[in-house]
Amino acid sequence: SELTEIENVKGDETFTQNGDRLTWQADGNDIYYQGSCEKELPVTQKITYYLDGKEIAPEELAGKSGTVKIRFDYTNHTEEKVRINGKEETIHVPFVAVSGLVLSDQFRNIQVENGRTMTDGSKTIVVGYALPGLKESLQIDGKDFDGGIMIPDCFEVTAEVTDFSMDMTMTVVMNAAGLSVDGESGDLSSLDEMLDTLTDAVDQLGDGSSELADGMDTLQGKLGEFSNGVNSLQSGLDAYTKGASQLADGA
Repeated sequence: SELTEIENVKGDETFTQNGDRLTWQADGNDIYYQGSCEKELPVTQKITYYLDGKEIAPEELAGKSGTVKIRFDYTNHTEEKVRINGKEETIHVPFVAVSGLVLSDQFRNIQVENGRTMTDGSKTIVVGYALPGLKESLQIDGKDFDGGIMIPDCFEVTAEVTDFSMDMTMTVVMNAAGLSVDGESGDLSSLDEMLDTLTDAVDQLGDGSSELADGMDTLQGKLGEFSNGVNSLQSGLDAYTKGASQLADGA
């Protein structure tokens, strides 16, 4: 790891460090740790606010009422050189970005693009997702897929708001490049299945909507459960990382 100030966030297991090599005394347990890093993030996000169709700074939006749109744009800064059909191409390392918001009853008529809403009657949980850089790497768009499936690179929330205020948002970015694979399918239908599964995984977050009302700590836990579901994306993502030439032919 290149992280500093490393700490175990799920248990009491300790580690020893030799340069950038960590050895954990795991005793058969899973290890979850966090730390700090000065390097540029592989994926960054930009959040833009609009009031009645016009862009507005968040500090100016506070306390105002009207139609509010919040847009999350994600940028994938990673690049890898690969050979496709004998030609060197630049592709992005695949990531899944998942963002969550907790909205109070000040927000009504909530509409979401590339996401889902869940409510317990007093608060609404909004979860959106994107796969930044994937569409550009494959040089394809939504019309290459069945059933109007898209590869989103942004997430939007629109609502009628009174006296705007919002505590916080949270975004989790998961590297999906190292997933194992069952089979060697490399056609676009495998990506259809992958995107369907990702959408289903976001839907499944609704099962815990009443618990999510307790706050963003609980939401973070639900997003952790979502990351477990990303394993089911393995077939489609492997088609991206290992079968890029076949995908290029199909596109």
